[in-house]
Amino acid sequence: MPANLQLGWIHQNRTRRTRERRAGDVLGSLAREVRPADAERLHAVISTVASLVDQAFMRHCRVASLSKTAMVVNVDEPALVCPMRLRWLDVLQKTLCMGRPRQGVRSIIFRYGTTGVTIRQ
Repeated sequence: MPANLQLGWIHQNRTRRTRERRAGDVLGSLAREVRPADAERLHAVISTVASLVDQAFMRHCRVASLSKTAMVVNVDEPALVCPMRLRWLDVLQKTLCMGRPRQGVRSIIFRYGTTGVTIRQ
């Protein structure tokens, strides 16, 4: 390969860290991350949570994300984050983190937010 073609190829394929990624690259990587097994796991965790909690939890809390290590619960009122954490963290940890069968959740995080999957019985 001639030197000028080789330099052109290097220049064309080199990426800067500050360069924005194309939408097709981002959507492709997101589509690879969402798998049916993750959806089944999310459904199993949400049904387990729904069997444990009361109506106030279902009204104010949503499961925002579920990764391999953590479940993030969004609470729609900032003043209710601490009371919900104090009331439900221990119950959810005993069931999801230490119970049998384990749901694969190592930690549960309560934070303020309005997005996520609604918990219903």
